Amino acid sequence: MKTKFIALLLLLTLIGQLGTAQNRLKTKPEAFCGYVSQRGNATILGMCDKLDKCEIKYFIKNGTDDVIDENAAIAQAFDAWAAVIDRKFTKTNYEAEADITFQWGGTVGSSAVGQTAPCAVPIPIYFSSTVKWVTSYFPITVGTYNVFRIAIHEIGHALGLDHSDSINSIMYHSPTDNNSLSDQDISAVRILHGANTGPITGPKYLCVGSTATYSRGQFGFWNSTGGVTINSSKTEQMVSVTATSPVPGKLSTSQCLSFDVFTSINQPGAILGTSQICPGEGDGYFTINAVPSAASYVWSASDPSVVLHPNASGTTCTATGITKTFTLSVKAKNPCGISPATTKTVTVKKTYGPPCNGEDLVSTGKEMLMDINSETLEATIYPNPTTENLNLNIQETDQHVSVSIYNAVNGAKLLTKEVSGGKSVLDVTSLPKGNYIMIIENDKNITRKKFSRN
Repeated sequence: MKTKFIALLLLLTLIGQLGTAQNRLKTKPEAFCGYVSQRGNATILGMCDKLDKCEIKYFIKNGTDDVIDENAAIAQAFDAWAAVIDRKFTKTNYEAEADITFQWGGTVGSSAVGQTAPCAVPIPIYFSSTVKWVTSYFPITVGTYNVFRIAIHEIGHALGLDHSDSINSIMYHSPTDNNSLSDQDISAVRILHGANTGPITGPKYLCVGSTATYSRGQFGFWNSTGGVTINSSKTEQMVSVTATSPVPGKLSTSQCLSFDVFTSINQPGAILGTSQICPGEGDGYFTINAVPSAASYVWSASDPSVVLHPNASGTTCTATGITKTFTLSVKAKNPCGISPATTKTVTVKKTYGPPCNGEDLVSTGKEMLMDINSETLEATIYPNPTTENLNLNIQETDQHVSVSIYNAVNGAKLLTKEVSGGKSVLDVTSLPKGNYIMIIENDKNITRKKFSRN
């Protein structure tokens, strides 16, 4: 009887020790606010509150001259944690956005241990600048430290984990040769940040009245919002879903992992781009904001002579061959249908008021009117761009011609000169460097040329 009692006592003691070690791993960050953990030559302060957000951003302030790929080693350390918890880690180029920062030196200085201010925000991770760093795993000599192994341990502290007494744990209180998370590490960090359930797979488009099956990797729960409903037939890894309304739906398996399901198609927003085309230019550029529920887009023009050139995504479109006012339209399309059209009227101007480019038609001084179908002056200018003089070659040699130059940005008239038909030279050295529009006209005809002065 006494022997059984002693055996039972030893068993209870062992269970208590295991529980204590596991509880230390499961300790929430609030429990060690102000606690400084030390491992080798990297130091991090336990945070006061867990990083309860789906995307955690980190910033690397500097590096070490010992290696050239320390950034890759730190990214690899984050990937190891991201594979098991419901969090996404993103490197940012802006320190103000960071939740976690990395720095060689700094507070650590010449110390082999170093420390940080209590409960700092963002959470700083310091690496000693006085020891030798490597990114290779073997061989590791005395006084040499692997960036990945130190980083994965310190990230564990940033996520809220204390040291472990298990030598197989990444969170073991002394450096080891461990390169992967132990079962204890995974169980503990999931208490704070949830499990990575793996990606949800299934159809992106599920039309109203249709049913489909969706699956995921493991763990977690199933939840639905919007126009989709989870049927009673579901398991941990698979679920049957029915689209019940045209409202976009969302399937969730964790706090951060969700999957958009589109049950209908939405109309595109306003078409942005050219509203006015200058005579003879003939091209226009148009764009729309992407429609989340769209699989593709259909562009069309009321004038069959206009040729449309959508880009690969379908959200931008170039129109060529524009000779008269027309209506441009675009529809969004997916397997559930096609949306109503969004339209835009594109006008071909009959006004030659500089700069006459796109939305910002500026008419300064006298408006120069010209019917689109009337004959224009035949003229050439060269060299273009120019530095001092412009050569004009005007076909009508028997008439005097008026030449006016306008600023292409604000439409201000800068120069007017009367020249004879045929060949002449125009001095433009008084003009600042920039872009200009030249209007050449006589009593009957008019033409417009663009040039630059360098």
